[in-house]
Amino acid sequence: MEKALLNSPNSEVIYPEEFTPLPIHILKVVHSSDYVDFLTSTKEGKGRKYRYPSVFPPRRSSQTRQPNGLLGYYSCDMYTPVNSKIASAALTAATGAYNAAQAVLRGEKTTYAVGRPPGHHAGYDYMGGYCYINNSAVAAYTLSEQGRVAVVDVDFHHGNGTEDIFKTLQAEQEEPKVITISIHADPNRMFPYFSGHSTTPDTPFWQGINYALGPDITNQEYDRVLNKVLRQVDDLRVDYLVVPIGYDTHEADPIGDFKLTTPYYEQISRRIMELGLPTVFIQEGGYNTELLANNIKSFIRGIED
Repeated sequence: MEKALLNSPNSEVIYPEEFTPLPIHILKVVHSSDYVDFLTSTKEGKGRKYRYPSVFPPRRSSQTRQPNGLLGYYSCDMYTPVNSKIASAALTAATGAYNAAQAVLRGEKTTYAVGRPPGHHAGYDYMGGYCYINNSAVAAYTLSEQGRVAVVDVDFHHGNGTEDIFKTLQAEQEEPKVITISIHADPNRMFPYFSGHSTTPDTPFWQGINYALGPDITNQEYDRVLNKVLRQVDDLRVDYLVVPIGYDTHEADPIGDFKLTTPYYEQISRRIMELGLPTVFIQEGGYNTELLANNIKSFIRGIED
């Protein structure tokens, strides 16, 4: 992945040691203070040994202080363990997203934040789907201090965490500063199962807009939905765009079941750039590591042209 980015002729690669630190007040707006405190406390664990939640609270439960109970209290699945290194890695990825947004606010037309772990499944007060801090939400909130933002999530899975955060922060606002839109696999058959069902045309923007798709989606079928979404974004007259991009939509991805091809990623980014909006791209999924660099290079070509 790094080589793919270094070989892009019109881009500059900035490394974590050059980042401005992510302000704690932004982190504690995007996520609840108690969740941030919990995540920070995981640094006190024993080395690299992973700890997984084993108990999840029923809906009618009280808070707990017991360490194993806290893991389940702040988790939505068993895919997202913690050890003493996770919080630092997640904070570094989120700091990259914050700096990408800051660069756009300074006048850069486009930035691309590459980080691991990913973020779009991390909700207001929970971790999940390999995600601990919501990088896209950090970028979107940072931009929203200067204007209106649309988040268009094109990962294979629903951006449930991003939707949850801005639904929590903007509940029932008629004019939300951040609007979340997600194109993804139908949750009736794919993670995260409990969110991301297709919304209706009269769904309020503060609730999040979702397009849930069936299996074996081709480039042409995906393109029709993408064009509909981008027309919607254009009509919204937002000031900034955040795009969580996942390459798990590729035909050879071991987790997804869409049929998008490597050349098509160039078309996705080209379509997005036609909006003419200052844009932050955020790296999310993509689990065929042998093809990931090629997919990224294809996507970047559409940005640079």
